[in-house]
This record gives sequence, structure tokens and C-alpha cells, in this order.
Amino acid sequence: MSKRQRSFTAAPAKKGPSPATVGQINKGRETPTTVLSLDSDIVGIIFAFLDMFDLVRCSLVCKHWNAIVESRSLREFYERKMKNSSIFDAGSSEFTKMPLRAILREVALEQHKLALQCGGFYVDQWKGHSTRVAQCRMKMGMLVTGVGDKVIRFWSLDSYKCIEEHSVPDMFSLIDFDFDDSKIVGLIGSHLCIWRRNGKRSIFPSPEGKFVKGSCMRYFDPEAVVGCDDGAIRVFDMYSRRCSQIIRMHYAPITCVCLSENQLIVSGSTSGNITISDPSSVQQVATLRSSDARGIRTLCFNPSSQLLFAGSAVGFTYCWDLRYASNRVIKVSP
Repeated sequence: MSKRQRSFTAAPAKKGPSPATVGQINKGRETPTTVLSLDSDIVGIIFAFLDMFDLVRCSLVCKHWNAIVESRSLREFYERKMKNSSIFDAGSSEFTKMPLRAILREVALEQHKLALQCGGFYVDQWKGHSTRVAQCRMKMGMLVTGVGDKVIRFWSLDSYKCIEEHSVPDMFSLIDFDFDDSKIVGLIGSHLCIWRRNGKRSIFPSPEGKFVKGSCMRYFDPEAVVGCDDGAIRVFDMYSRRCSQIIRMHYAPITCVCLSENQLIVSGSTSGNITISDPSSVQQVATLRSSDARGIRTLCFNPSSQLLFAGSAVGFTYCWDLRYASNRVIKVSP
């Protein structure tokens, strides 16, 4: 009796992934890992290795990072680190209510102050003029000085040698000046003067009745901004040689002026107030008030940090963060 032969059917072969599926898998594997994909606890551990200055900067990156900086675990860590700080009492109610970013900012300012008082630094000094230096500007790797001896000099910051010299007309006194890579624009009396760096010089008078005595100026091609004793800013087009705008900034004489990167005009006055105006709309953007009734002497704007620094007539330095309109005052010995 013959045995029945069993028949077998081959199992169907498994299909491989389609080309589209393979592409999606590879694409997922090639996606780069960024810091935003890290867990919040991991980012907090990384932040714990930073100093206070870098931590404050990280808190300004985005809302997610600011929330990590303000987290309880990171706050407790920095509270332990700041127990020896003389600025805050870690157990006080004021300390516990303050955001960590505000606490770190106060500590950072205190450390900056101590560094100015105790830190070491080098001073390079050389004799550049026969009389007292009245005005000084530094940018583009050069130092430019102007004084009562009727001379404006360019100095190399590498060799400390005079590389250019320009004379001031005898009938005028130099009040203020600014420069770029091709020319110097100076305020002399009630006139503006242009010194071309190829040696040519030209003076143009102001329109009659529109230019009272000027006390300060800044130049940003093609316009020169002049602060006057009547509290107004006058904007001059250096190519048409005409006054294009008159902007009322103060009710007291203007003592100093500076320009921001977005063309805002910042001016200080003898009243101690600082006014910010937008020349495109001829409107005041903000008014910053100091506690110094003797006036503001000098202004400096840092575009990277959006900090505005002001020096007063009695030895105080004021600092405003224009992003938050917050005011920090640092006392400097007169």
C-alpha cells in the first residue's frame, strides 16, 4: 500500500519596506538633535555650570529657557551659592519674592562694581597735544582728538602715532566732532565744517534764524545731528547743506546727544532728563529722568545689549535697559 505524499505550499515572501517608507526612516534618523529637543532637567543641569552673567543671558533667549532659569531646583542651587553674598539676605521675604533673573542681575552689577574698584588694568599714556584735550572719539581702530590748539589728530591704537592732522579755522573754536572712514564733521561756533581725509576742507553757514548756539553733535551719513541751547535738535543734510528737521527735545539747553542703530535720537540736558525721539515721526518715544539736577554730561548707547549709559555733572553714572525701561544707578566718586 503506497503512502499518500503530502503536499506543501510555500509561505508567501515578506515584502520589504517601500521606497517611500525607507526615505521616511532615513529622514527621521538624519534629523539633527538640537538643544530644544533636550529635556528640561538636562538643560537645568547644563545651566547650573554657568556663571551668573551667562545665566542672565540665557534667561532672555526664549520663554522656555526663562522658565527653566526660574525653576525651583535651579533657584535653590543658586541660593546656596549666594549665601555669602552681602547684597541679599537669602532668608528675607524680599529675596524669596524676587525673580531669580533680577537677583542675578543685582549680583552681576555688584561684581562689575567691585571689579572696577579692585581689578587690575593697564593705562597707555602719551602726549598728543600742547594743551588740554577737549574732545575725544574712538572707533574703527582709531582715536581722534581735538583741542583748543586748533588741531584735530588721528592716532593709531597699535603704534600710538599720529597718522593724520587737520587744522581748525582761526576764527572759530571747536565744540564737538564726529568722523567716519572718509571725513570728519565738526561743530565750530554756529557752523558745521567738513574735513575730507584727502585734505580738503569746507565750511557751510547755517540758515539764518534757524541755528542758535550748538553745544554737541553726532554724525551718521548723510546727516549731522546738532544739539542746541534752545533745547532743540537740528538735523542737517550734509549733501544739500540744509537743515532738514528741527525737533523739540527739552526745555533746557542740550548738553549731549547720541544716535541708536535704528536712527533714534537720544539727548541729555542741563535739567538732568534724557529724551528719546524718532525723527521719522518727529515724536518723543520716551523720557528718562535722573535724580541729578545739575545735568547730564555724556551719553553712550550699546546696541548689542540695548543699554544706555549716562554720565552726570556730579559724578554719577546711570544705566537704562531700553528693552524694559528699567533704571540702574551706579555711584562713581566725583
